Amino acid sequence: MSKQELAKKHNIGKIRHLSSSKNLFIVTTKNKDEAAKKGLWNADTQSWDIEPLYYTIDVLDDEYDIFAIQKEENGTFILYNNKTKQQIGSNTYDYIANSGFVRKTEADEKQIYFFIDIKTGKEYRD
Repeated sequence: MSKQELAKKHNIGKIRHLSSSKNLFIVTTKNKDEAAKKGLWNADTQSWDIEPLYYTIDVLDDEYDIFAIQKEENGTFILYNNKTKQQIGSNTYDYIANSGFVRKTEADEKQIYFFIDIKTGKEYRD
């Protein structure tokens, strides 16, 4: 990591290399009086592809750089395409598997399960 980035007072914790990429790492940071947060570090550009502001960043498809990102602790997940730097779709989910299997809590607190296409966000419900 660059000296400039380390100077931003990130205390670097666990670093996980993405096996399909030579240059991407999920990095856990811990700052004083805050919970640990995760970001996606790009070693080629020496910068954050995803700033370390998130509680969870899970790799769903490393070939297409698609991630499930959780902004708040115990919050919902969004789909994120790191190649386009955009959220995929507008829906949030309680859980997203790399197969596209999701769990969502409805307004009436009922939990439902179905599949989505993680590349497009299209939902396939019964």
